[in-house]
Amino acid sequence: MRRVVLFAAVMLCGCASSPSPPPPSPQQSQTPTDVRPLTATEKAALRKSLASGMKNPGATQFRWMPVASVSGSATADYCALINGKPFRAVINRNSKGEYDSGKIIRVEEDVTGGDAWVTEDLNKNMRDFCQRAGYSDFSQAH
Repeated sequence: MRRVVLFAAVMLCGCASSPSPPPPSPQQSQTPTDVRPLTATEKAALRKSLASGMKNPGATQFRWMPVASVSGSATADYCALINGKPFRAVINRNSKGEYDSGKIIRVEEDVTGGDAWVTEDLNKNMRDFCQRAGYSDFSQAH
């Protein structure tokens, strides 16, 4: 019996799986009901908040998409372009209903090197997420 348990444990340890996608955000299961462009004030606040985690925040270039949100929600899943690459973030509304802070969840990476299949899988998960959240046409980014 001990040999069977030991064999099963060894077999399970040897199994590999692809990386799991990031946890769903509170909005992910809800369909966006409101779509509007970000205001200049919102863009400035989000630029400061989102770029703070970048290597060179001052050189970070954003191309903004209209925000797609669920009416009445304090947060929104958001996708746009940062330095020419798609990114996924969660952005937060203040008490006035303006988006003023957020956190980048993922920035699309170049697919190179030994872990290219992992990177491509994560990129695909992010693009699929963005499409489900209402961000499918990045040519709208400006």
